[in-house]
Formats: sequence, C-alpha cells, structure tokens
Amino acid sequence: MLRHQDLAEQTIEYYNQYAEQFAERTAGADMSFCQDVFLKYLPEHALILDAGCGSGRDSRIFQEKGYRVCAIDALEEMCRVAARRIGRYNA
Repeated sequence: MLRHQDLAEQTIEYYNQYAEQFAERTAGADMSFCQDVFLKYLPEHALILDAGCGSGRDSRIFQEKGYRVCAIDALEEMCRVAARRIGRYNA
C-alpha cells in the first residue's frame, strides 16, 4: 500500500519530469468562468497571489488584464515553465 509520503514524492517527481508537457496540454484550457468570478471581487490592478500557479496560465491572463501577480509553485520545474510563460523570473 502506498503511504501518503510516497504518493507525494511520486507526484512531485512526475510534475518535475513532465512540466513542459503538462503546460502544453493545459495551455488552451478555458478557465475564464472561474477567473471572472474571482476577479469580480478584486479592485482594478489588485495584487494576486497565485499559489500553486503550475504552468502560469492563469497568472499570465491576470497580468494581461492589468493585475499584478506573484506566482509561486512548490515544484522547481513548474516555476521555470511559469516564469517563461509570464515573462519574468525571480531567483
């Protein structure tokens, strides 16, 4: 039987190994219905913390709509993918 820690490690390993492929597969996902509901509660140009930003897809859309975004993810490779997608990198 898999322990929680084993499953977590396998998940981290998978996303670090397949970050680029994951980003490509999910790049075109239309999440506007969720984003619109979220954004209606924020003032213009608000600062958004996108914790668990994954590939940066939503962070980029928020930026394009004029919001300031702090995008973070626990996985090193996802951070690299997101940094390229949103056009910045903070080491």
